[in-house]
Amino acid sequence: MKIAFILPSLANTGPAIVVRDLCTGLAQAGHVCKVFYFDDEAELGMPCPTERIAFRKAIDFAAWDVVHSHMLRPDVYVWYHTRGNKYPHTAFVTTLHNPIDARILRLTYSIPKSLLSQWAWKIALPRFDRVIALNGALRQNYLKTVAAERLAIIFNGRDIRPGEPADEGDKYRILDLKQRYTVIGTTSGINRRKGLEQMVRALADLPGYAFVAVGDGPELGNLQALADELGVAERCLWTGYRDDAANYQPLFDIFVMCTRSEGFPLALIEAAGHGIPAVLSDIPVLRSVISDREAAFYELDNIASLVSAVGKVAAHRKQYADRIHNYYRATLTLEAMTRAYLDVYQAVLQAKRGHAG
Repeated sequence: MKIAFILPSLANTGPAIVVRDLCTGLAQAGHVCKVFYFDDEAELGMPCPTERIAFRKAIDFAAWDVVHSHMLRPDVYVWYHTRGNKYPHTAFVTTLHNPIDARILRLTYSIPKSLLSQWAWKIALPRFDRVIALNGALRQNYLKTVAAERLAIIFNGRDIRPGEPADEGDKYRILDLKQRYTVIGTTSGINRRKGLEQMVRALADLPGYAFVAVGDGPELGNLQALADELGVAERCLWTGYRDDAANYQPLFDIFVMCTRSEGFPLALIEAAGHGIPAVLSDIPVLRSVISDREAAFYELDNIASLVSAVGKVAAHRKQYADRIHNYYRATLTLEAMTRAYLDVYQAVLQAKRGHAG
């Protein structure tokens, strides 16, 4: 099978990481992949050929068995260049990584961009043979725009392997904190949507804990100022952006995700793959991915609830570590994700070719 992927760029972001991993799994299964992208950002290497393209110039859609796009601009690109063409031998698939809801998109984008994105997706999505939701909560959101028979749910999966941070200074700073504190860590963009100020506030009531954030973003300065104000700055470590963020996870005693909105949390998969017990914000997306048997949930923006969840995990750390690792091996591996996408590709192609015949 020949599969073309379309991305906004090769920047080190969740959607591009998913495509890289999926191309790896597909190649291992004997399929041919190529990644097309628009912007000149090439932080991630791909295990297959890549080609930069312009929005106004169409690729040869008919040359591919499957065209699989990710994110808004690639979805609009497919719609724009295939309007009125049936392509009976090509399956068009998109994976959505965000809710189609301007109110939630405003946590990341401006109001005009949020409204425009919602409108553009509602126009483009009817073009696709199959729309992939990353979890049940997102599927419910997409039902407002996409017919149920064209929706499928596929969890992201990762091939998690042992590793250490390339930055030795980071490693030894974290190990130094671990000698004095229980280390709560996260690998995350630092923006309003990620809600990391909740963890900084919780540290004031968790004197035996330190917080490590691997990532960067526009809220970093505000979080550092808040840590100073609360007197917890010496128990916070801000590493900045690291392209090997997953390798920091084994250094954490507890993984935390304070997010207000999520598509499918790759960092949670990484924590699960390393067997790191997790504390998660109690939002529908995360509830639809994992249960409170494998992770502890807290009420969003309730600092007392977050402190309680941290204490619960710390008191039963081994049980949570074992359960989340077993869940990863059963549900969140690269092999499971690859198999699920192949099932979707083949089902769409059989339906289209049977209809054309």
